[in-house]
Amino acid sequence: MTVSVKQIKILQSHHEMIKKIAQENKELVQDICTKAIEKFVVRRESHQGVYLEYLSSPSEGQYQSYWLDQDSIQYVKKISTIDNTSENRVLYTALFQYLQTHN
Repeated sequence: MTVSVKQIKILQSHHEMIKKIAQENKELVQDICTKAIEKFVVRRESHQGVYLEYLSSPSEGQYQSYWLDQDSIQYVKKISTIDNTSENRVLYTALFQYLQTHN
């Protein structure tokens, strides 16, 4: 499967949490990102017609690179277009919400 890199601004502590979850589950960080996006897509589709608030990356965050498969990238692009927000906000919000369920 083809993968591409996306950079988003994220708190170092959140980045470390993503890596820790991946390590504990014997998965790649890419797999955790994919799961976060898939869960976000399901949650978003179940709330169609309801306003969703997207988070902006924290100003004190650092840019991190994440490898994403093409399906995940297409989901992010589609949602960002429909909801008129940036791809980075969609990705950051998906990761943030995923981390909230694993805290």
